[in-house]
Amino acid sequence: IEILAGLPAVAHWLLYWVVVDFITYWWPRALHTWEPLWAFHSVHHSQEQMTLMPASRRPPLDNLSMDVLLYVVIFHMVLGIPTRGWMPLGVFITCLSAMQHAQVSWRFGPLHRVFVSPSFHAYHHSVEARHANANYAFVFSFWDYLFGTAVTEPQPPARYGVAGLDMPEGVIAHLIHAGTTRGQ
Repeated sequence: IEILAGLPAVAHWLLYWVVVDFITYWWPRALHTWEPLWAFHSVHHSQEQMTLMPASRRPPLDNLSMDVLLYVVIFHMVLGIPTRGWMPLGVFITCLSAMQHAQVSWRFGPLHRVFVSPSFHAYHHSVEARHANANYAFVFSFWDYLFGTAVTEPQPPARYGVAGLDMPEGVIAHLIHAGTTRGQ
C-alpha cells in the first residue's frame, strides 16, 4: 500500500512514534486478555524483580508477532516507511524498553502524563489485582490516561510477577512454557 512512502524522513519518524505507540498500547492489551497470547507473554511478566532483563525476557513467538506486525506489516507494507527510516528508531526503542524495566523511581516530573517512565511501567508488572490491566503504553503514557487504564500511586508496587505462576528459570523452560495462568 505504501501510503506514506513519499513523505520526508522526519515525517516518517514522527508518524512512527505515534503509530507504533498506538499499536504498542493495544497489542499488550491483546496479549493480556487473549489466553493463547497470554500463554507466551506471561514469560515476560514472570520475573519477580524489575531489572533490565524483562525487556528481553520474551519467547520468540512473542517477539516475532510484534516484529512482524510493526516492522513488516505496518511500517513497510502499509505505511511504506523504508528500513533506514525505522531501523535507528528500533534500536532506540530497544534501549527505551530496557530503561522502563529498570527498578528506578523516575517519574519525569510533570511530563509523567505524557511519557512512560520506569515508575509508571512498574505497575504494569505488579501482581496486585488493582494494578491488573493497566499501564500498557510504551512511549506516550497519555494513551493509558485516554483509555482509562492508567494507574499511578505514591508508592511503587510491593511485588512483581504473575500471581500463581511458578516460572522455572532457564532458557529452555521459558521457550517451552505453555502458560498456566489466565490473562491479566
